[in-house]
Formats: sequence, structure tokens, C-alpha cells
Amino acid sequence: MRLNGLHTSPLPQSAALLLAAAGLIPAFLLTGVLVARNRAHVDELRAGWSARGAASQAAGRSDDAVADYLNALAHAEADEPDLRLRLAESLQAAGRFTEAEAQLLTLYTSAPGNGIVNLGLARLAAARGDLETAVRHYHGAIDGAWDEDGAAMRRVARRELSELLLAAGDVTRAEAELLVLSRNLDGSAQDALEVAALLVAAGVGEEARPLLDAVLVQEPGNHDARLMLGRLLYEAGDYAAATRAFETATPAALRQDDAGMLDTSRRVLALDPYARRIGTREQAARVRMALSVAAMRIDRCRMVGATAVPGSAPALDELKATVDEVTRDLPRAGARLDADALDSAMTAVFAVTRLSAAVCGAPTVDEQALALIAAAAGTPAA
Repeated sequence: MRLNGLHTSPLPQSAALLLAAAGLIPAFLLTGVLVARNRAHVDELRAGWSARGAASQAAGRSDDAVADYLNALAHAEADEPDLRLRLAESLQAAGRFTEAEAQLLTLYTSAPGNGIVNLGLARLAAARGDLETAVRHYHGAIDGAWDEDGAAMRRVARRELSELLLAAGDVTRAEAELLVLSRNLDGSAQDALEVAALLVAAGVGEEARPLLDAVLVQEPGNHDARLMLGRLLYEAGDYAAATRAFETATPAALRQDDAGMLDTSRRVLALDPYARRIGTREQAARVRMALSVAAMRIDRCRMVGATAVPGSAPALDELKATVDEVTRDLPRAGARLDADALDSAMTAVFAVTRLSAAVCGAPTVDEQALALIAAAAGTPAA
């Protein structure tokens, strides 16, 4: 080939390829720079939307947080579980439970052992009344993996599960969960007090007593613990300990039923002829007092029963005759009471305690105390 009078030879093919490749390098570099710049811009957008979502969520603007987190996810290079979890939390706070569950199920599919995901699903199932699904996911939260505060969050999950089971009337399973929970508390007096209340609600108050004792060691002035302990001791028939518990609480903290239990406990201690370490004279005096209370109850029963329960008079007259006879047969005041006289007298008293409120009206404190003494002696009142 000639060019301007010069003779040229064609370039070898390899050289041409090298020149072409060299020309592409700047283009590739430019493309890489643009892609990186775009990726950085997208990451900046994702971070910005995520930060806005966190701020909206913290401020309680749940609908705004949902929109922000959706925008953040739209700019994420790959699925981000933390973002999706915060989106689910915001959806739930906004009352959009179906959407929240959908997000959590997406997370659950890839991480079925995630504790916080299971806890969220459990709460949603509990809210819609799906007990067994809630139980399954609560156990998933208890047994699952947690990034932080695992022990504390497992206690939260087990407590919520216990409360759910109690509310559903499933006392047997609630009791089992509460017994485990009560043995794995962190030493907080408030937590122990609240779990003790749940144990009482589950019908296992005896398991609550060690928790209450521990609370009172930490906080001797905790009147809620002292009153709850007093109620448990009263129900267990330990009236001396119940009296001490109620008396050491602030009087202003006593509810009406607490004050009633305290009064009744005091009267049981004053009237019980079977109490240990009382002399024979004191025992005889208590029997006379019990017979006097029984006689007054019969008199009131006659007035109430005459109109409330027609035909009750003959039975009441018979009881009154028995009480009067036993009272006359007692040895003189100050004399020793033998076992037969004690049994005869208290059998008559206990028969009076079995008269129903329909016949006699509500019992007085002394009558209630005698009914409790009868129950402790194996002769339950009506």
C-alpha cells in the first residue's frame, strides 16, 4: 500500500488486537468507576432510608417507619434480615398484622431457629387466638438462638407463654412453664414477685413461697411481697405466720380482704382449743368461748332462717338444746377439761359451723374462725 508516496505494510493481526484491547481498557475502567459510584450512591440511599425508618420507629410513627424500611429494602443489594425484621416490627405496631407475619415467615423460612423471629410469630399467633401455633413459636423462641440478651429474652418468652396458657385456662401446661421459669430468674425482686403471683394464679402457691421469702430478704419493706405471703400462709392454715406477715405490712397497704384475713387469723389463734402450748385452764376457757359463739349463731339463725328457710326451726332448736346441754356439763370455770368433754363440746360447736349462710346469714369473724378450726380438725364447715 502506498500513502503519500510512501510504501506501507498492513499491521499483523495480533498487533491490531492489542491496539483494540488497549483502547477498551479506559472504557472498562470508566464503567467500573461509574458502577462503584452508583453502588455507593445506592448504599447511601439504603442507609439513609434505614436511618429514617429507625427514627420513625423510635418516635412511634409506625406507618412512616414501614414506608422508610420498604424504601431501604428496595435499595438493598441483597435481602437484609435486620431490615426485614424492623419492617415486621413496624408493621405490627401499625396494626398491619398479616403483612407483619408475612415478613416474619420470610425470615423464618431461612432461619427457623432465630429466637426473635419466633417470638414475633408467637405474639402474632397469640393475638389472633391461635394457641397451638403460639405455643410452638414460643418454644422456638425459648430454644432458639439470640444475638444478645439470650437468657433474658428466653425468660420473657417463657413468661409470656405462661400468661397465655393461664388466660386460655390451660393450667397444667402453665404450671410446668412457670416452675421452670421460677428456677431461672435473674435475681430481680420485681420479677420474682410477678412470677410468684403467676404461680398463685396457677394454683401452686406453695411454689411461690420461696420466691417471696427471697424477695423479703432483698427488700424487707416490700409490702406487696409480705401481703402475698400472708395470703398464702392464711390459705395454708398457718394463721400465726399469716398474722405476722399481715401485721408487719404497712396498714395502709392492707386491702379489705387482707384486713379480714388478719382479723380472722387473730381470732383463730385466740379461739383454737387444740393449739399447742396452752394450759388446761386456757383450753377450757376457749371451749366456753366457742360454745358461746355457737349459741349466738343459733339465735341469729332462728331469726334469719324463720323467713329465709321455712321449716328450719326444729333442727335449730335441736342444735341449741345440744349446745346448752354441753355447756351445762362443762366443769366449773378454772377446772381441767378432760378429752371426752373437749370432744363433746367441739363436736356441738362444729355442727353449728356447718349451718349454711342461707339459714344464718354471713358468718361473723368469730364464726368464720371456728369454721377454720373445724376444717383443720377434719370437720369441714358447710
